[in-house]
Amino acid sequence: MEPRAEWVKEFPWLTRLREVSPASEVTDYLWPRWRADHEQWWLYRVTPASLLTKDRIAQFAVHWSELPKAEQQGRKRFVTDYQFWMWHTHRLEAVPFWILQGSEVIQGGTPFSFTEYERRLMEAEGYEGAEPIPPGLLPNIPFDERAVSAIIARDKLIRFGGNLDAMKKANRPEALRAADELAEQEYRKKYLEFHHQTMAPQAAFWGWFAKKEAAHLPDAPVGLASQLAHWQDDFIQTGTVPGAGVPTSRTIQVAVR
Repeated sequence: MEPRAEWVKEFPWLTRLREVSPASEVTDYLWPRWRADHEQWWLYRVTPASLLTKDRIAQFAVHWSELPKAEQQGRKRFVTDYQFWMWHTHRLEAVPFWILQGSEVIQGGTPFSFTEYERRLMEAEGYEGAEPIPPGLLPNIPFDERAVSAIIARDKLIRFGGNLDAMKKANRPEALRAADELAEQEYRKKYLEFHHQTMAPQAAFWGWFAKKEAAHLPDAPVGLASQLAHWQDDFIQTGTVPGAGVPTSRTIQVAVR
C-alpha cells in the first residue's frame, strides 16, 4: 500500500518528541502524523506487535477493500487505511492520542478522546457529557514545551491500571505499609492536579462555546461545591472515584517521561 504524502510528512520537532517519548519495542510511544483534512499535527499512540492480542493482529491481515462488501464497513471502522499502512510498514498499531491545536486559554493541545476514567472524573466534577474539542476547531500550534507538559501530564493521568502497590505492600512491615499509604495519598493529590490542568480548560471552553451558540445551560445543582470537595477528599484517601470503583496506584507505566 503506497503511503499518502501526509503520512510521511516530516515532523519539525521529532528530536524533542523522541526525547520525551522514545521509540521502544516493549512499550507504546507517540508518533506524529500530519492531518491534511484539518491542517494539524496529530500525535498517535503506537503499540508494537509484541503487546497486541492475536485477535487484533488478525484484523490487520487483509485490507478492508478485499473483504466481502457486508464486512467492509465494519473492518474499515476498526482498521483505517492509515492504521493498515502503519502496521504493514512499521508493525505498529496507531491510535489517535493528542491534537496540536489550541488557543490563549487552551494551551499545549487537546486530547483526541477521553478514557472512561477521565469521563468519570469529569462527571464527578459536574462536567457530565463533556466531549473533547473536535479536530480543526482551534488553530494549529507548535510542539513546544507547553505541549510537552500537557502530554506528559495526560500520559500520567491515564496510565494507572490496577493497584499494583497492593501486591508490594502485602508482605511489608506495618510501618512501611503506612509510609506507602502516605506516598499513595501524595500521588493522588498530584493525579488530581494533572486532571485539572488537562481537563478544566476544555470544560471551560465548552461552557463558552455553548453560550456563544445560545444554548441553554442548566444551573449548577444545589450543594455541588460541597459534593465536589467530599469526593476529592475521598479520592485522596482511598483512590476511588464515584462510579469507578478502581483504586488508583502511583505505580504506573509511563512511556512519556
